Amino acid sequence: MKIKTLLVTALAAAAMSTACYAQDINVSLNGNIVSFPNQKPVVVEGRTLIPLRGVFDNMGYGIGWDGETKTVTLTKNSDTITIVIGQASYSLNGQAHAIDVPAQIINGSTMLPLRAIGDAAGAEVFWDGETKTATIIEKGMGEGIPDEVYVELNSQAEVDAVEEYSAAIRELNDSANEFMNYFTGVTESGDLDLATIKTKAQKAYDDAVAAETKINAVNIPAAYADTKSSVLDLIKSYKDVTKLIADFADGKVSAQDYIAKLNTVMTEFAQNAAKYQQVMEALQK
Repeated sequence: MKIKTLLVTALAAAAMSTACYAQDINVSLNGNIVSFPNQKPVVVEGRTLIPLRGVFDNMGYGIGWDGETKTVTLTKNSDTITIVIGQASYSLNGQAHAIDVPAQIINGSTMLPLRAIGDAAGAEVFWDGETKTATIIEKGMGEGIPDEVYVELNSQAEVDAVEEYSAAIRELNDSANEFMNYFTGVTESGDLDLATIKTKAQKAYDDAVAAETKINAVNIPAAYADTKSSVLDLIKSYKDVTKLIADFADGKVSAQDYIAKLNTVMTEFAQNAAKYQQVMEALQK
């Protein structure tokens, strides 16, 4: 017996870039902590430098080195990134891009500012000051979550449970799509009506709470427990984001606190979206 289920995709589509300045940091790539066995991230002139190896190779880039010109060449699909040690710029497909701190070699490792890594790879970068974790999310992460999958069920009770679960996900998906499309539109246009933002953000939060309650109550088959837990983690992050937006629009959170807290909630959001995608992709195998 098989049944088709809809999965949350809208929640994983939102992303915001933030600046990153910190020491003693961990680096998470698409939800997984990156290991740097030779050289750890360091801070130079207020900028966090990250070893290229450990990040770009895990993104699937080929890494070449020309010792005479001290040039690193990164290649993936049709993109070529060229980095010359000591230069305050890198080249992406022949176009130069300035960076605040030049690329440099420390203990044999080529280091590049974290922000430049994100820009060069077209990735989003988030910073959580509380845990000192830099999160890098590759372009397309979240877009790869399947809209639907087939799951094997063994009884009518399991069918009923999955249908109830799917209905709650579907309702939240529609609500999240509506809110994120609205919020993205008004932030890009600058047409900020705080009263309307508050109303819509509060509704988005309430819809997420309702979906969370429904999903928690569903006795989903044990084989899909990871699916349920990852969805609940993602919904929690979405709740945090919408609640923060609503509180800011209502004047309960200052602009300074909003930016500081936004970095944290969006970091968690991005990490949970990446983990959710991994769970969903595993279901298709």
